[in-house]
Amino acid sequence: MRVLVYAIDFAPMIGGEETFLLNLGGVADRDGVIRMTLVTRTPAGSFDDSALAFRIVRRPGLGALWRLVGAADIVHVSGPVLLVLLLGWLRRKPVVVSHHLYHSACPNGLLVH
Repeated sequence: MRVLVYAIDFAPMIGGEETFLLNLGGVADRDGVIRMTLVTRTPAGSFDDSALAFRIVRRPGLGALWRLVGAADIVHVSGPVLLVLLLGWLRRKPVVVSHHLYHSACPNGLLVH
């Protein structure tokens, strides 16, 4: 199974979302049955992407993102990223959204219903 994970923030940034995705990638690709590709807008900086067990694509253009979504069996969006949700819908891919942020401007804390 090919899983595409889209996260706005990822290593070398430090935080709960970044740690969760590092752990998820380590578990997902452990036996080779689930191949995970993580897409992020965060530049690598001094972080060594090749040390991880899963593929990382940083700052892809719209065409590359379209192809990545098309190649995936399922799309996991870490936070409500409307562009990736739209691409998944247009490609007819199952999309999972993990909503981990709280915005005080949203009265009930839910941005996506």
